[in-house]
This record gives sequence, structure tokens and C-alpha cells, in this order.
Amino acid sequence: MKKIALTLSVLFVLAISIGNFSCKDPDPEPQDTTKTVLNEQTVDDGVNSTEIITDVIAEVLVSADENSADKKTYPKTCATVTLEPTVGYPKTLTIDYGTSGCSMNGHTISGTITATISDKLRTEGTTVSILFTDFSIDTLAVDGAISLTINSVSIANNTIDFSAALSAVTVTMPSGNIQMGGSMDITWNINTLTNYEDDSFNITSGSYTGTNKRGKIFTGSIIETLVYTVECETFVDGKIEFETSEIAYPATIDFGNGTCDHLAIVTTTIEITVGNYTYTEDYSYEIILP
Repeated sequence: MKKIALTLSVLFVLAISIGNFSCKDPDPEPQDTTKTVLNEQTVDDGVNSTEIITDVIAEVLVSADENSADKKTYPKTCATVTLEPTVGYPKTLTIDYGTSGCSMNGHTISGTITATISDKLRTEGTTVSILFTDFSIDTLAVDGAISLTINSVSIANNTIDFSAALSAVTVTMPSGNIQMGGSMDITWNINTLTNYEDDSFNITSGSYTGTNKRGKIFTGSIIETLVYTVECETFVDGKIEFETSEIAYPATIDFGNGTCDHLAIVTTTIEITVGNYTYTEDYSYEIILP
């Protein structure tokens, strides 16, 4: 569960853009730089939220898996994990990071994630209801509810297909709140039953709407299957697109081709005004995924 760090240098992009028009105007006065900054902020809001939600879903399902070698422990977490009752369903999964928090992947996580599981995860129709209590990652607080429904199970392929519904999920940051609601279709690829390091979660489709930190409505849409690996703990493939009224053109985030390099490329279009002329220019920049 991580906060995404962006590496775009807005001044560098604008310097290139101005240079392209220097032969027309020896002293250009570029405008609309605000939309360039808002584009960056929209990507930051959207990627942060999507990553946190996927992290939570992955940790809950792996921790609750009845086929785990140790049914009560997910080895990659610093939390205390309990799954009760020992026999029968429904079960309650509690992932407790403590009130003072614990260190995980260089971040301090505190609070509790609670999940109510109606039946075995390898049973069609099983539901998982996820809630948060005083849950935070560094300076980010998370609240709301995530509901999972198992749609199909393939023993031959070791896959579980499920849908995820987001209900008033709120990520509170020092600079403001991000609120989200929507749904996603996800496939859990279980490559080995006792080693979760090689598992992956593919978000095959879905979209959500929300309100960003500046109070503007934004949408996120899966345009190419997102691949999240447990080993890398972030997305390694796929594309997602974000739109908001703050920016004239959508921003597409490409997470790569399967390599765990913790990098993604953002592509979009910006408007640049020089004197009495307004131009559009395609550009891209890189973001770092921890």
C-alpha cells in the first residue's frame, strides 16, 4: 500500500514547448500552464486511489485464502491477522496494523481492515465485505466499503473471477479528499497454492467516478487489462485513462509490458497559448511506482 511519486518536471515540458515557437515570437508568453499542472494532479489522484484499492483487495483475499499453507498469516504483511471462527462460515478476517502502526515496504500503516466472508473463496456466489477502521498509510487515511462477489472459479486454470464494488471509498490526504464509487471485474491468477509471490490480479474491465482533491468530478476507465503482481506489489502492465473537467484532454497511464520496473508512462495533450495563438501538443512523462 503505497503513495505514488510523480517525476514530471513541468518547467522542462514547457521549456520544450516554448522552444518550438521561438521562431515565431522572440518573447513568447505561454499561457494555460495551470492545465498542465492539473493534468499531473489528476494522474496522481487517480493512480494513488486505484493502487490503494488493489493493494487492499489483494491483501484481504490472500490473507483469507483457505488453501494457504498458514491460513492466518500473509507473509508479506506486518499486521496481526486473524480468521475466525476456525470452523464454518461466515468468517471474519481481521488485519490489524496496530494503533501506532507498523512498517511495511518503507511506509507506516496503522488501523484495521475487517472483512466478512460468507463462504469459501473457491465457491461461486461467495461475498466478501471489506471495511476500514482508523486505517491509514503514512499521511493517507482510507474509509468506505469494498464489496467483492465471486462470479466463477476454474480449478483447471487456478483462477477466480470476481467483481469489486466501491461504495463511498474516501482517501483523505493532507491536501484534500478523493472520493470514489464504481465497479471493476478482476481475475485472481493463483499460480501455486502455497506461494503467493507468483500470484497476479488482472483488472479486466471497469470504471469509477469520484471527486478529486479540488472538488472536481473525475472518471477512471480501464482501457487495457491492468496486471497487478503480488511480488511487485504494483501494476506491471495495462492501461487506465482518467478524465476530468479540469483538463481539456484525457490522460492515459501505460504501466508497461509485464516488467517489474515500478515505472509507468503518461500520455496526453496540452494546450499552449503564445500571443494570440493557441496550439495543442502531444506529450508524455514518466511516473515512478514504489
